[in-house]
Amino acid sequence: MRAEAVIKSTANIVDGRPVAAANPKACASRIAWLDTAKGLGILIVILGHALGGIIDMGGKQVHPLFREIFLAIYVFHMPLFFLLSGLLVRRRLGRSRKGFLIDLVVSIAYPYFLWSIIQYSAIYAAGTLVNRPVAHFWPTIFNLPFASISQFWFLYVLFLLHIAALVLVPRIGARNFFLFFVLARVVVAIISAPVMLRLAMVHGLFYAAGVWLAPAGIEHARDWLAQRLGLASAIFAGGAGAVWLAVYLIMASHGSSFFQLQAWEISALAWRIAVLPAALLATLAFIVVSVLLRGRVALLLSYVGRRLMTIFVLHVLFIAGARIALSRLDPHASPWLLLAVCFVAGLAAPLVIGAIVRRFTASRALGLG
Repeated sequence: MRAEAVIKSTANIVDGRPVAAANPKACASRIAWLDTAKGLGILIVILGHALGGIIDMGGKQVHPLFREIFLAIYVFHMPLFFLLSGLLVRRRLGRSRKGFLIDLVVSIAYPYFLWSIIQYSAIYAAGTLVNRPVAHFWPTIFNLPFASISQFWFLYVLFLLHIAALVLVPRIGARNFFLFFVLARVVVAIISAPVMLRLAMVHGLFYAAGVWLAPAGIEHARDWLAQRLGLASAIFAGGAGAVWLAVYLIMASHGSSFFQLQAWEISALAWRIAVLPAALLATLAFIVVSVLLRGRVALLLSYVGRRLMTIFVLHVLFIAGARIALSRLDPHASPWLLLAVCFVAGLAAPLVIGAIVRRFTASRALGLG
């Protein structure tokens, strides 16, 4: 799933536009931790979608760990990306509300429609080769303004949340915007709502937290935690422990039926309000790890993070393609081998395509960020 803006240093560029910086050193460090967080996050997204595709394969017995890891990922990976997506909102709104709105159309709405149509066309053409074949093409395409497909629900919901920020943040401020979505999270747990609005209310809490914190808030915490690595380790352990406990309790409540659930059913369990404390702690732990990473690992993750949109819109196509190809070549292929091949395909192919596209044309023209 996707976080949109990259912070660059003095004479830097945010979302493709120049921004002045009062503190060049701080801005330079932000590109490291923000892009590192995005890069690490999208690797987890690829892993989750690779697991989900294998879990949903008909007739394929998978190790119980597949569903456990899938559930653990879904506890926190979407909260993480919504938080990251909110971090630069106040800065962008402060520059130009009109520019903010135009950018939403170019960087979110356009890729949403373009790649939803491309991916759904591929699914329709693949017929029974995919896990969930589709029989009707045009009704789904015409319904894209109202309902999303596959991973593109994230872009749809993110667009709704950005519009909410555009309308509300200048009027009520970032703190009250956060409190508004705290209330929305409680309300959506007790009432029914249209699916896309419901998803916005479920995940808006994390997006609004990012809007309220802004990069400066995390940067300040980063400097403070860098001097307290013991505390940082405790936060990481607490986040990992909270996810493990949430997974254990969910599995215990469902018994053996948990290991028969489809991927979408497991993801729904991960977003219940009872799991919210674990999601908060795990997201915090993830941010702590991201901001404190150094060296080559951080550089590699930062590289991946800067190509986030390309990976986001393309990775499912290549994960599914790799899974179908390998399972037809070897119907008895190990699920672990399938997982490894799907993960590599979901990461490497979009990176290669993105590099080719950037060489010959503007990647935004193809909705690749």
